Amino acid sequence: MGYDPCLYVRDTSHFVVVYVDDLLVFGSKQQIVKEKKELARSFEMHDLGKARWFLVMEITHDWVAHTITIDQQQYIQKILECFGLENMWSVSTPMAVNIKLPKLETLEVDQHLYQSMLRSLMYVTIRTQPNIMFTVHYLSQFSVAPSLEHLMALKHVYWYLNGMQDLGITYHGNWIGDNIIRFTDSDWASNTNSQRLVSRYAFIFCGAAIAWSAKKQLTIALLSMEVEYMALTHAGKESTFLEHLYKNIGIPISPPIFLLVNNQSTIALTENPIFHTCSKHIEV
Repeated sequence: MGYDPCLYVRDTSHFVVVYVDDLLVFGSKQQIVKEKKELARSFEMHDLGKARWFLVMEITHDWVAHTITIDQQQYIQKILECFGLENMWSVSTPMAVNIKLPKLETLEVDQHLYQSMLRSLMYVTIRTQPNIMFTVHYLSQFSVAPSLEHLMALKHVYWYLNGMQDLGITYHGNWIGDNIIRFTDSDWASNTNSQRLVSRYAFIFCGAAIAWSAKKQLTIALLSMEVEYMALTHAGKESTFLEHLYKNIGIPISPPIFLLVNNQSTIALTENPIFHTCSKHIEV
């Protein structure tokens, strides 16, 4: 059993990734052939050959450039057609700048339609489109009582994907010796409905994002320094997980993982967690 519940490891060069009844086998050609024969003796299975599709993601190999690209162009086209938005114009951003949407008590539009459109976007967000993570997170807060304004903001994301559907994530095999870089950021009291901050992070490895998140915190921060400190904590848990996971499958990672944050007070507190009036309510 690997560090992840979907990961089964024989050794660092031979492992299997499983999701429900779909699986990917990693290893040398001889190891993969042996593994598939062992699985076929125990389970009824179909061998689809070299990985080209997995969980609605298309996988493209470039053996000359040593790159792997994953995208969901066909899935995005499918959901655009499902909601009748395939012939609409495209926009350059997933959400209007400085948009502030109210939270309502009663719904004004079809709740099922809003939630269906949102659910379809989430599958893209967690797979291949980290650029819409914050927007989808923000719009999901209005799924109980959506209005026409909320629905139009949701359609705006689809218009954005309509122009970006052919873009994917490309990983460069020649850069596997580089370390993971982590970016964190937060907004402070920008949510006029709850005043709670949203912590965001992105991890970059082999030239592209490998993990990303946008999460509303449970408490209200008093200072911008505290906001960024919460974001570092949120991302720090993912850092620990990735270190163990990569070690599990034999990818060389030299800890510590670089942490990039744009707040000098947070950096100072992290390097020297002294007790003073601005941080005495934070346990460090």
